[in-house]
Amino acid sequence: MEFADLQKSLNALSKLTRHWPGEPLDDRGVMRILNSAGTRPPIIWVFNAAHEPRQLARALGPKQPLIALRSLNQIQRASSDRYDNAERLAAYYADQLAQALPKKVPLVGGNCQGAPIALWISNALRDRGCDVGCAAVIDARPWVETQLPLLLNFGVDWKEDTFFDGIAPDPIEVNKRFYADWRQARLRCTHGQYFDPEHVDHLATTLTRFMRQEGCWQETLQSRLARTLRTKAKGVFHRTGAVRVRDRILAPSKNRLPN
Repeated sequence: MEFADLQKSLNALSKLTRHWPGEPLDDRGVMRILNSAGTRPPIIWVFNAAHEPRQLARALGPKQPLIALRSLNQIQRASSDRYDNAERLAAYYADQLAQALPKKVPLVGGNCQGAPIALWISNALRDRGCDVGCAAVIDARPWVETQLPLLLNFGVDWKEDTFFDGIAPDPIEVNKRFYADWRQARLRCTHGQYFDPEHVDHLATTLTRFMRQEGCWQETLQSRLARTLRTKAKGVFHRTGAVRVRDRILAPSKNRLPN
């Protein structure tokens, strides 16, 4: 029954992702890579809609490959069955990715319904020997344990999920229960707008900054060289500028020195 449910989910996903951007990584086309010519290790993200991967790939830049996966959004209604099927889908994704990817993955992330799938994938990849740097989610606080550094991103209209009795769990207690190391960030948009052209650059900057802070952002040789040259040029400017300022200050005193 579990195998049949997974196949049903994959068939539905294959139809929905048929025209998604990127190059297929599997026979069904439900896993796609964008910016494939980039030289950095790939980022993995679980999306919900077709326009999202293209926008994030553009904001991250051509040097950063992005592997786009899809959640079960619009395939199954919220239920315990969907939760179980999403976990099985994550295991399928992890199996396929472990065979296709390099051993280093700087970030695994997902938004909304893709968030728990992302954390399941990151855990499964680590179990398979992959070096996963960190994780990030948007507008979700998944009840999935992770030992990775986790960035929780929330839009301006975020409201905590509630139980059936209308009571929301304490978010800090949820964080402590499931996450070994977490940060929180506020996005400048409402739910579902993170990948819009006017907001996606801020999201990409937030993710990149987080990866740098956690030491899992890998610069290309060209960008590292360019940054080094800029730093050296800035240092030369400051040094020569300081000498000029010093000379201007000392010049009047020199002119007044006795013979």
